[in-house]
Amino acid sequence: MDNAKVGTVLSSMISSASQSLQARGYAYRVGLIATICLAFILLMVIPYWYDQYNREMFATALNDKNLVVQEFVPAFISNVMAACSATQQCDLLQVFGGKKLIALDYVYQMEKATKLDILQFVSATALVLVVLAIFSWLLSGWARQVGFRFLVIVGLFFAAISVVHLVFSLPHTNVKFYYVFGLISSLVIGAWDYLHNIDIIEEDRTVAKFEAIALQERHKKWTSILGYSLAIISLIIGTISFNSLAYIRVTFGDSFVLAPIIGISIMCGFVILVYVLGIVGNIRKILREIETTIRMLSEHSP
Repeated sequence: MDNAKVGTVLSSMISSASQSLQARGYAYRVGLIATICLAFILLMVIPYWYDQYNREMFATALNDKNLVVQEFVPAFISNVMAACSATQQCDLLQVFGGKKLIALDYVYQMEKATKLDILQFVSATALVLVVLAIFSWLLSGWARQVGFRFLVIVGLFFAAISVVHLVFSLPHTNVKFYYVFGLISSLVIGAWDYLHNIDIIEEDRTVAKFEAIALQERHKKWTSILGYSLAIISLIIGTISFNSLAYIRVTFGDSFVLAPIIGISIMCGFVILVYVLGIVGNIRKILREIETTIRMLSEHSP
């Protein structure tokens, strides 16, 4: 009778542990898909938002004849100074004070932005988002190899961006923003999933089969990986930070940089957040797992 009770208790504990693992696995998949969807939404919404924000400024300056193409500023200044020299009745502050400088390429982007209404944008983005979420959910449950899952996540991102860019042919197409931040976001999310699913301590082994020296070397390796990952993300964000202002000025024009800077900052903040929670968090979990195993070895050693 006692043995039967013990067996019942053990069976109940095993069943409870199995259900807990399944619940955690389900919660992780939901979190992963939600992160993928959020990254895609940000990739689509941010450039659309800052183009629509700048469009009003563009239209007002165009109607008031205060729009100056940034590449043509030297010629514009020469003409103004020549006119002022001829008439000697020119108020330079009034002439230059209200001008809005815009990049030549961004003039074309502004003309395209006026052709895209919110319904078109939301419909196309929502359709691709639903398909992306379904495929991500199915493949996250079907693909078991961590390396293959990493490639799948990166591939899904680029497939979704390509559909929006090439198949739907939306008038609003900020190609550089889509693909640069799409690549960075997909790599960070893919690395998060890779580190979450990698097996460091195999379940079919017992603690007694591990050697402390091997575990210590593995601990050093993962500590180095953590350091390298911190250096890489710092290099990426630092490069974007130092070069982004000059790039934004050339791409948009001096008078149209505020909204793009805010949008790029939001996207960088999202990447950093996913990196800290997904990559740093999982590497720390791996290190704690190795440290726990080393402690167990030392406690059981004669």
